[in-house]
Amino acid sequence: MSTADNRTPVIVGVGQLRANRDRDPQAARSPLDLFVDAIGRAAADSGAPSIVTQADTIGTTDVASWGYDNLPAIVGGEIGARPTQFISGPMGGNQPGQILDDVAAAISAGTSSVAIVGGAEAVASLRAVLGTGQVPDWTPGALTRVDVSEIASDVMMRYHLGLPTRCYPLYENAFRAQRGLNFAAAQEESAQLFADFTTVAARQAAAWDPHIRTAGEIGTVTPANRMICQPYPVRMNAQIGVDQAAAVVVTNVAVAREAGIDESKWIYVRSAAGAAEPVDLLSRSDFHSSVALESALRAALDRAGVSASEVGVLDIYSCFPVVVKFAAKVLSHPLDARLTSTGGLSAFGGPGNNYSTHGLVAVTERLRKERGLGLVYANGGMLTKHHAVVLDSQRPAEPFSGGAAPANPQEHPPIIEPDQGAGVVETYTVEFDRDGTPTRGWVIGRTDDGERFPALITDQVTLAELVRTDVEPIGRRGEIGSIDASSAGDGAADATGTLTTLTLTP
Repeated sequence: MSTADNRTPVIVGVGQLRANRDRDPQAARSPLDLFVDAIGRAAADSGAPSIVTQADTIGTTDVASWGYDNLPAIVGGEIGARPTQFISGPMGGNQPGQILDDVAAAISAGTSSVAIVGGAEAVASLRAVLGTGQVPDWTPGALTRVDVSEIASDVMMRYHLGLPTRCYPLYENAFRAQRGLNFAAAQEESAQLFADFTTVAARQAAAWDPHIRTAGEIGTVTPANRMICQPYPVRMNAQIGVDQAAAVVVTNVAVAREAGIDESKWIYVRSAAGAAEPVDLLSRSDFHSSVALESALRAALDRAGVSASEVGVLDIYSCFPVVVKFAAKVLSHPLDARLTSTGGLSAFGGPGNNYSTHGLVAVTERLRKERGLGLVYANGGMLTKHHAVVLDSQRPAEPFSGGAAPANPQEHPPIIEPDQGAGVVETYTVEFDRDGTPTRGWVIGRTDDGERFPALITDQVTLAELVRTDVEPIGRRGEIGSIDASSAGDGAADATGTLTTLTLTP
């Protein structure tokens, strides 16, 4: 066997867990503890537990629930390894794919021989402990605060578009209108998709909500399933309040054989590709597609030399239905349960940036039984950062190929913030209070000259028009104006200046 063949990257161990489902403050465990537990499970899964002590590379996803200084180094000490290469991803659900890509490249190049990829979140336990008036004693590290400015531009922050719950509906609504679907048809599609996903989550021991739900339960707005931002009620949103951890052990063929790991455990990392949209939503070409999502998926498949139809095992990132819909369209795949191997971020759980490590675990476990090709697609930010990885139960003939997908530049309209004139709704969403009252909305609009502008909506007449389901808001004309930034909410009482708004009339 050649040196290159010996360096073929292969997943040999996977592990994942769910903890403290009852949200008991006394049962709270730190993300570090959960991750070390997951690594132990992955080590045991390999059949050669000591392999993790040989790890020279440790890559960890960003932890939202607790702040660590160099988590990969801390983890190395906890598992008895002496890593020399540390990878810690910035905020973004794309990170499991990105880190695995980097690790596979290093193993192929001979600069790494054993690597650990993964992470953990303990949001459920953190909230439970904070609810008692205490702060967890999760030494090392400290309580931290998520800075959404990492994934949102200045203009998005000023218009309070720094939360995924407010941004992804802009895409869902635009995609619905672009396809000519009415509101009810699009909602039925989303509800059935996530209902299908629950049938998969119900089979997963690590799933946070392992209950099969009907499309009616997913799509019907009730006090327990209130509307967050139209068109997504709670059960169409990622469930971030979870305690979950996952780990993947990656090595090369030579080390795996020397360690005596059964070849039936080996799943090869065949290819990967990453791509990104502009951080600023306004600077994207449109809202009914994602150029970077398509680029990452197509490049990963092309590098593996396979077509989408040849891939039998998938896990597509599913923080909101529109992401799955975009990926399914690129892959020419039906909207059904086969698009997930975990059950998705709503049912299985959405442990922050680490979800797709669970996807890698689930796809690996299925490929060991079903054999064939697998695909994991990970998404970060506001449909911003994308990474796809192709896995194979058979040794590929070609060496691993990864890295950034070929550049695919996109153009966007001129961006302005007008305070007068006329505008047309390009896309929109409306946020609801807990009692079901529309509280404010967001419009991305176009002027008569084709310029794009953001608009924050606070007047009740326009909100009522936007939430109508019998009339399509996209394409409607309105009057551009301005509102005081201090009226925007989100604790923005100290905000100064004005923001663009758009008024629609019945």
